[in-house]
This record gives sequence, structure tokens and C-alpha cells, in this order.
Amino acid sequence: MLTFTYERSISELPEASLFYLNEEMLFFDLETTGLSASRNRIYLVGLGWLEGDQVIVRQYLAEDASDEASVLAATLSLASEKRFTALATFNGTTFDLPFFEKRCEKHAAVLEDVVFAACDVCSDSDTGSSSRIFSAMDHLDLYRQIHPIRHFFPMEHFRQKDYEKLLGIGREDQYDGGKLVSVYHRFEKTKKQADCDLLCLHNKEDVFGMFHLISLLACLQVKEEVSIDSLQVTSANEVSVRFRLEVPVPISIRQLKTTGSLLLRKTSGLAVLPLYKGALRCYLPNPKDYFYLTAEDTVVHKSVGQFVDPAFRRKAEPEECYTEFVLPAEYLDGEVHPYCENSLFENVEKALEGFLRQV
Repeated sequence: MLTFTYERSISELPEASLFYLNEEMLFFDLETTGLSASRNRIYLVGLGWLEGDQVIVRQYLAEDASDEASVLAATLSLASEKRFTALATFNGTTFDLPFFEKRCEKHAAVLEDVVFAACDVCSDSDTGSSSRIFSAMDHLDLYRQIHPIRHFFPMEHFRQKDYEKLLGIGREDQYDGGKLVSVYHRFEKTKKQADCDLLCLHNKEDVFGMFHLISLLACLQVKEEVSIDSLQVTSANEVSVRFRLEVPVPISIRQLKTTGSLLLRKTSGLAVLPLYKGALRCYLPNPKDYFYLTAEDTVVHKSVGQFVDPAFRRKAEPEECYTEFVLPAEYLDGEVHPYCENSLFENVEKALEGFLRQV
């Protein structure tokens, strides 16, 4: 087994990353010979953590199949010795952790001493395989955390490399994990340094990249509580709400919806919400279930409309299937959408919260 260690200054990270990082967090990424943990194996594990003002990345590379157990043991030893309390991955819930668990089960006898030495980091109820050292930690899956706001980002795909490109991170590595499998098999046979460098470069940049990606968690602030700075009604029947974020977003965010628009830049936010006056329309689902009554300019359900003279009814069009109502002043005491001019000033926080929940 080969071991490599790299360091970078935290000054290279986005400001937002520093709000979410701590020295008890371990970043974890692995490289495998395939997608099935039953038929394939782990050949490289990359681990990253903070140490003072440095980001440290440690790699364990298996020189051949016989080294896999050593790679797993070294990974578990480091995770337990440093007493990490949180594990960070990118899509680790779906791939990395289940794969690691399966391979630990295969090498359970070899890893037993490692787990026993670290048993104090696990609860008494932990009786699973060797990877329970990881299960004792809180898990932050960056992919899953960011996924609900992926529409904030102008990307077609949502792989780690796509998020890195969004953040302006350049990569020297030009491979993906699948293409590196053949490079690894060649390395097993030849032990060429050039192949070793390619394998390690890809994994190293994945681990370092996650320290940048964690900054995107700052964009989730809009789903939580924000501090309002000012409120202004414009001549275009809109209200502009300026608010502050506790953590600066790493990139500017622009969203345009029918219910309003949103701009995020560093620690500033601007929401522009339309003001509705008079009657509002509530569109009904399943227009095919309604008749339009021509004499009364209204729609009724077929269960009622069947009793109307066919000369005075026809199938309703989707744009006709609505009911009209006027918002009472107390409307914003409940769920907020849309916005009522008379009560918006008294309920601006609730109105903004409602919009940000939907955006």
C-alpha cells in the first residue's frame, strides 16, 4: 500500500466554506474498480480534514488486490484516531458508504482488531461491520444537501465537477472514475509512476474540491430565517424587500418566477414580489371534469352541470376553470401566496418567508 499526503492553505477556500468547516469533520472519497461492491474492490481512498490553517488530504492506494484490506484498515484507523465526529461526502449516501461497508464486511476478520481498538468511538449498540466507525459520525452528503436548490445553478448536470466549474475551480485532472479503472489495472501490472500520478490526482482534486463545494450550503439560507433591511413599493405594483444573509453566498444567484424574483449577492438579498389587487383567480385541477355555463360565465363540475340544458353549457377550457375571490386582510396570517397589498406591510416577514419557501 502506498500513502500520500498533501496540504493546501485554507486561504484558497471561499469565505463561505469557513463557516461550515471545523477540525472534527472528515472528508471522504473512494475510487473503485467498478460499481458493484460484490464484484469489485476499492483501490484508493482519499481523506481530508482541517489542521490549523491547512487543509490536509491523505490517500491510501492499493498496489494490487491484496492491499485492499490494508487500505480499509488505514482509513478506519485514521478516522478513529483523530476522533472525527462528522463525515462529509459527495453522494456518499448512495455510493461511497454502502460500497465501503460491503468491502469491510468482506475483510471483517482482518479489520476486527482495528475496530476493537476504536470501539470507544462507537455506541454500545453498534454491532455491525467494521465501517460502524463511520456510522458513529454525523454524515453530511453535499450532493443531497445541495440538490433541493439545484435550480439555482445554471447547469445541465449536477456532478461534482459541474459544481466546481460553477465555483470557478479549475481541475488539472481530465478523467472520471470510470475511465481511470483501466489506468489502475495497468498500474497494477507495471507500477508506472505516471499512472500512479493520474490516479492520485483525480482523487486528490475530488477531496480538495469538496472543501470548496461546502460553501454552496450558504445558498440554503434563503430557506431559513433572514433579516429584513428595507421594504419599498415601486410604481410597477411590486414590492422590493432587501434582506441580509449571515453567511456570504459564494456566487451570485438570480431566480425569476411568476411569484417574484430573487437576487443573492454575497451577504445581500433582494426579493421583488408582485402586489395583487382586487379579485384573484384560483385555477381548478382537471378542467375536463367541468362544464362552462355560457349564460353565467362560470364553470361547474360535471356532476352538477349534467342537469343544465346542453344549449347553455359546453366543455370548459383550461383557462376558464377558475374561481375568483378577494383576499381578506387577515389572509396573510396563514400561508402566504399571493400577496395582499393591504396587509403586506404588516406581514412582510411572513410574505418573504412564503416566497423564499417556494423559490
